[in-house]
Amino acid sequence: MSGHKIPSIKPVGFSGACLLLLQYSPGLAAQDIYHQADMQAITANWICEWCPKVDEHPDIAEVSAGVSVVSNDSYAYGNYSGLDQKGAHLITDLDYLHRDPQGNYVQLEGNDLGLDSRHLASRGGKPGRLEMALIYDQLPTLKSDTSRTPYEGGADQRLPGTWVTSATTDGMSELGTALHRNNIDTLRRDYRLSADYAATSDLSYSLELWRDTKTGGKATGVALGTSFATARSVILVAPIDHVTDQGEASLNYRNAQWQGTLKYAFSSFQNQNTALQWDNAYSQPAATERGQAALEPDNNMQQLALSGSYRISKTTLAHALIAYGRAEQDATFLPYTSNTNLNANPLPSTSLHGRINSYDLDLSVTSGIDQLKLKAQYGQHEQANATARATYDYVTADTALNSSARANFPYSFRRRNLALEARYMLPAHHQLALTFEHEANERTYQEVTTTRENTLTTAYANQVSPDLALHFSLGRRQRTGDDYRAVEEVTPAENPLLKKYNLADRTRNLANASASYTPLANLQLALTVDYAQDDYSHSALGLQDSSENNTALDLHYALSRALALNTNYAVTNIASRQSGNQSSAQPNWRMDNDERMTAAGLGVHYDIIADKLNLAFEYGYAAARGDITVSTGTPFPALTNERHTYKVSSDYQLNQQATVQVSYQYEKYKAKNWGDDGSVANTLPNVLTLGEVSPYYDVGLLAIAVRYAF
Repeated sequence: MSGHKIPSIKPVGFSGACLLLLQYSPGLAAQDIYHQADMQAITANWICEWCPKVDEHPDIAEVSAGVSVVSNDSYAYGNYSGLDQKGAHLITDLDYLHRDPQGNYVQLEGNDLGLDSRHLASRGGKPGRLEMALIYDQLPTLKSDTSRTPYEGGADQRLPGTWVTSATTDGMSELGTALHRNNIDTLRRDYRLSADYAATSDLSYSLELWRDTKTGGKATGVALGTSFATARSVILVAPIDHVTDQGEASLNYRNAQWQGTLKYAFSSFQNQNTALQWDNAYSQPAATERGQAALEPDNNMQQLALSGSYRISKTTLAHALIAYGRAEQDATFLPYTSNTNLNANPLPSTSLHGRINSYDLDLSVTSGIDQLKLKAQYGQHEQANATARATYDYVTADTALNSSARANFPYSFRRRNLALEARYMLPAHHQLALTFEHEANERTYQEVTTTRENTLTTAYANQVSPDLALHFSLGRRQRTGDDYRAVEEVTPAENPLLKKYNLADRTRNLANASASYTPLANLQLALTVDYAQDDYSHSALGLQDSSENNTALDLHYALSRALALNTNYAVTNIASRQSGNQSSAQPNWRMDNDERMTAAGLGVHYDIIADKLNLAFEYGYAAARGDITVSTGTPFPALTNERHTYKVSSDYQLNQQATVQVSYQYEKYKAKNWGDDGSVANTLPNVLTLGEVSPYYDVGLLAIAVRYAF
């Protein structure tokens, strides 16, 4: 370790954190032993043994500077990191902390300042009194650099003037020369400002404001035509230019008996583009030269919440939360269609005037009697849609005016939840737990008005010995609903035998087992197994059953004081079965989905020279495979991806202040997707695609940096 480690400054000081833990943890009742003033007197002289003395080191700083070299260009490798281009990239990190004897501090931190995935933060103030922070984060998301399109433009997508339309994609004679690269990526920038102020030992205020901007593009499918059979589709790169402003302000009060918070929150979303327009690349439908589709509309939300906890006795704590919110969407309607050949009736209003009121209630009581711990909780969440219904003309994909009008569905939801839990401590470190939960969901304009779900879970835990701990649990969830009835206003009519899986009757069985074992002081093992199985036996069509099992194993072995080994392995299997029929008859086909995900890791750390030179090796493996088989016809090709990551790193401490850090990472990734691989933009006759291919790369990353502590 070089220099002085910069301690992390938290909004609540060390003694304040201890007070909060003692006052509000159900199992600890410090206020019944000491008065608030007594606790402050006791903790006033507490000393942080790990913190450097302020009079000796009022300023502490660490700076890392260096260069990383990427061996190959790869969009997929650079996703989230910004290391997508071959060549050198700057390594620039910094940490600075200044503190005075009165406890005031200023802290600066920066990570990856030479990359698009940078982080920069400034904090300051006096812990427990007034603290402020200003934070900036930037994150690139790189989806694809293999997409090709003949379209130019952002919200208004145009074809070149030499374009020759055709009934199908294979007749588009100018496609080959018009195709050009159009990467699919986004860049998110996040700005945050926060402040915490403690007016007294009981009363405090907090404020947080942040702005999130997102720019770039996303793949979007659009179509023109009068039906599924006649539709002519293209996949475009639609522009993304979003701004989201959010904020929270809260008033907090606490004393030895109770605590409460009054919070106001808001959110405002703005889309700089209201619609996506595009030229028709086909000669059909002949009367539709352009199309238009709405993009995400501007909207806003406000919420007011009051929460609090009251300690009834040494062993009983009550908690309550009540909140009211409103979401609004008043974006101006687009015209029914951009096709001037269609004469639709006037819109019923200039905008949706969308309003959704939300109500939240949460009540709980936790109590303990000797070895018995009890908890009761009731919660209710409601979204009441106050948007008025109106009748709108129905235009099919900018091509035809349908003779029947349609009305909007102002969906409303209400969820009520009741949970009862009992835990009992038996002799010899045995513990039993029993939980019952009832949940009722009510919906409007849905195939099922009300569903009810009961869950019963039992658990057993035992600290068999200081070296061995075991935990087991079994659970069963039973969901039933009212009669399943297709919504009459939906066009085209729904198949009455096809049930949506989130509304259908379901039985779910759950099991979990875990163990942690330390046979030696330097050897630790942990094993976890989860299993879930769903049965939709009352659904004639749709999802019939599904299952998921997870197994994870972790091992840590310190062979000596200088050499340590870590390894882990996890596997997940997911299987589901669906049945269907194109008409309303009984099922005549079945599809099975099987997925397997595997992850493994190995790490070795060796201190060659204690506190001077170390060497580390890491290996990571991740793979996934999806198989789809059907009862008739040949199975689909498997969907696969696989990644291997190798990393070797070493730190060499030159002196008390300087450390040289060297690392080399090699990563190889390959994916196979039959929906993309082997296809080009005009592979499908009625869909003009982006011609993307599955990502593949093998990239090496060499990094050399010097960390200097002042």
